[in-house]
Amino acid sequence: MINKSEYEKAYLELYELIKRIPLKDRTKIPNDFIEFLKDNMNSNYIFKYDESKSLLDQDVMVETKALLVQLYEKYLSKPEEKEFWNKYNIECMKINEDKNT
Repeated sequence: MINKSEYEKAYLELYELIKRIPLKDRTKIPNDFIEFLKDNMNSNYIFKYDESKSLLDQDVMVETKALLVQLYEKYLSKPEEKEFWNKYNIECMKINEDKNT
């Protein structure tokens, strides 16, 4: 079950990560997506970005990692990676179906 308050924290973490993505990649992310994060994040939650670590090595929530994968797949992946992500999503759906039967 999705915990709304956890995702509100994850939205803030993802927003902070996006701010540190190189500009050439950040411009690929639609403004309405960033606005959604801002409108739905828990602005009282404190997330400390560790400048000594890379973007992918940050200590973030599992929900944030899942959102980051979706963000990459949808907006940042290269055209030649699209086939991989399509197969990945199909496999994930199969796993979820097997768990529910």
